[in-house]
Amino acid sequence: MSTGIGINSGIVIAGSLGSAERLEYSVLGDAVNIAARLESFNKEVDGGPHHILISEETHQRLENYFETEFVGKYALKGKKQETGIYRVLDIQKSANQLTANPSKEISSKEFTSP
Repeated sequence: MSTGIGINSGIVIAGSLGSAERLEYSVLGDAVNIAARLESFNKEVDGGPHHILISEETHQRLENYFETEFVGKYALKGKKQETGIYRVLDIQKSANQLTANPSKEISSKEFTSP
């Protein structure tokens, strides 16, 4: 069994959609669409040992916590603009080192819409 994971960073709209009889939690936005395209793109390229592809936006936020390899720039399905794509190869630092710098935590502002 093989699995593929696509990760992108950006602004999304998240919440429950539907009626009182049937509510479903959903996430909407261009960032979500790119993550879905990256997941699908795993079938076309080797996503690495962990089958994880990430966007340029996510790669910039990782601050070298993970060993990555540049796959290339591709126009993903439904997109005219090319997206820089990286595969995640390994973790660079231990879990303790990842949480040791509280000043680098992501603020809640990054997860709320303007």
